[in-house]
Amino acid sequence: MYGVPIINRSLTIEVKLTSNSAGQTFQFPDNQIIRGQEVTVYAIEAFTNTQCTKSPSSLSVVTASGATGLSVTFQDNSSINRVFEIPYYTLLAYLNGGFIREFKPFKCVLSKSYVKILDGTNITANEVAFFNIVYKTN
Repeated sequence: MYGVPIINRSLTIEVKLTSNSAGQTFQFPDNQIIRGQEVTVYAIEAFTNTQCTKSPSSLSVVTASGATGLSVTFQDNSSINRVFEIPYYTLLAYLNGGFIREFKPFKCVLSKSYVKILDGTNITANEVAFFNIVYKTN
């Protein structure tokens, strides 16, 4: 599957950053579309306000300069950090020739996954880290 992922299912999800304090973490919210399902994640894409100014809930998406101050961790169903503190900026497809960041497929538990603020200088409270996750249900 490596190259350009064939999207079977994808889900946009936003993580609200309620403050801009360095070191603070924000869990991925519960999502009714995948609630109670085990999902295998194949690829993850992030956005800044350069691609999408507002999220589906009408909140401002983090700026490109704010994106450099964020990292993301995705945990699997065995409580192992499969993607640990990857810079948010590296998940931006427009910086990778339009390619979505692929991973060896893993069973992801979004409720245990989080966004961490490393440097809040260019982040405004109540902006969102906005993602598209390519997955399949098990």
